[in-house]
Amino acid sequence: MELRDGEITGRLDAELLKAVFDTAVDGIVTINEVGTIINANLAIEHLFGYHPDELIGKNVKLLMPEPYVSQHDAYLANYRETQEKKVIGIGREVHGKRKDGTEFPIDLAVAETITPNGPVFTGIIRDISDRKLAEQLVLEKEVAEKASASKSEFLSRMSHEFRTPLNAILGFSQLLELEELSDVQRDNVRYIITSGQHLLRLINDILEISKVELSTFGMSLEAVSVRDVMNESLGLVKSAGDIPKIKIEYDSQEYMLRADAQRLRQVFVSILSNAIKFNRPGGSVRVSHHLRDEIWVDTIITDTGVGIPAGKMSKLFVPFERLGAEATTIEGSGLGLALSKSLVEAMGGEITVESKVGQGSTFRISLPLLTEKSSTMIVFGDTPGIDLSLERGSRILVIEDNIVNTALLQKIFAKRKGVELMIASDGGTGLAMAESNRPDLILLDLHLPDLGGREVLRELKSNEELKHIPVIIVSADTYSTLKQTLLEEGAVAYLTKPIDINLLVKAVGEALQVP
Repeated sequence: MELRDGEITGRLDAELLKAVFDTAVDGIVTINEVGTIINANLAIEHLFGYHPDELIGKNVKLLMPEPYVSQHDAYLANYRETQEKKVIGIGREVHGKRKDGTEFPIDLAVAETITPNGPVFTGIIRDISDRKLAEQLVLEKEVAEKASASKSEFLSRMSHEFRTPLNAILGFSQLLELEELSDVQRDNVRYIITSGQHLLRLINDILEISKVELSTFGMSLEAVSVRDVMNESLGLVKSAGDIPKIKIEYDSQEYMLRADAQRLRQVFVSILSNAIKFNRPGGSVRVSHHLRDEIWVDTIITDTGVGIPAGKMSKLFVPFERLGAEATTIEGSGLGLALSKSLVEAMGGEITVESKVGQGSTFRISLPLLTEKSSTMIVFGDTPGIDLSLERGSRILVIEDNIVNTALLQKIFAKRKGVELMIASDGGTGLAMAESNRPDLILLDLHLPDLGGREVLRELKSNEELKHIPVIIVSADTYSTLKQTLLEEGAVAYLTKPIDINLLVKAVGEALQVP
């Protein structure tokens, strides 16, 4: 039978329509007014797990979970009763149900077409699982950032509240130590200072662990000589206490690492201190460096100490866990190893441990090898001794609202020759006194009852007559993220409370350009 041109064209159009239907990326399902599936394209199998032939003649509810099944039945019932002709579900986000029973989010667009045999509904279905996952990740990130900001604010406040009383305890103890004391009195003062410093280290460790967790921890990764840092660390450990019965052996091979020298030294000192403290009389500590896989430098620290029971190894890096040492006379807080692990991981490395009870422990600190040696090095010098003399006269303005802190500063500078100390208890008064007295230096607290310390600094630096005056920030807020900002905005130094008299005197001397 010969086909006419119109029939040929119609057949070609139908074949083209079927080809488009079957190759469409989105799933397409056509149903009648009672929900029976009339047709489905090949994409439906990818989305739902059903071959189109399995769906023909079945109710579309097969592809729906609750409550959409009930909602769909209600719509069709309403349609049959009212014969309302309207488009449903365009751009609607619902859920589909796969052949295996799992649910997934879909974007559903439905259109109605009137045919001689009744209404037909065509649904275009798109899997939006990836989009919903991305939206969930963004939401979780926002929630985490808000929680992080709250934790950061809490830690900042905690740091300030703890350091303010410690400032008085350690500051006045240091001053008292300079007086003429009996041996008993000097021992008592030394106990106060030692205990205060222990508490300060505990606060610092807690805050630093939290900073690493919050990703607000300052880390300067550069070329570092592992041998130099280890030599410095061994020197600090040996000078920290009397360890005549512990032999330290060091195979000082040289490798360059990509690390933060100060933080690496902190890690080495912590692990070396433990290796000495928990060793046996006449024991030893062996230290060596080894290149592994051409990309890692392993620093291995082995002791002949008491060892760690296998059942306690999982708690080794848990904050405040001392693994039974709290029942001994050995000092510690249980934070050193937790902080060391956080620091090493922040530098892109890892710490592993092997131990046998009664035989000792081996700590392995692995950090990336730096193939090109850099001339940039951090050198750690000795802390200068307290020098309370100042030959030329200087006027120092202290803007501080805490009476105890101002009393401590007055005591410190009362012993310096040629220093005139002026006190302002709030920011407004401080600015007025700076304007009228033109001091040589300003010591500025951040937390003031009226203006914040940062605002006071901005006012000083925007005043043509005052901007040349050096400003040293002295704050109990060691956790503040403003430190670098304040230095960039004109402060010459940022000191944290409790005040270390050595560092304060040094910073004041440098600010006043005193040799």
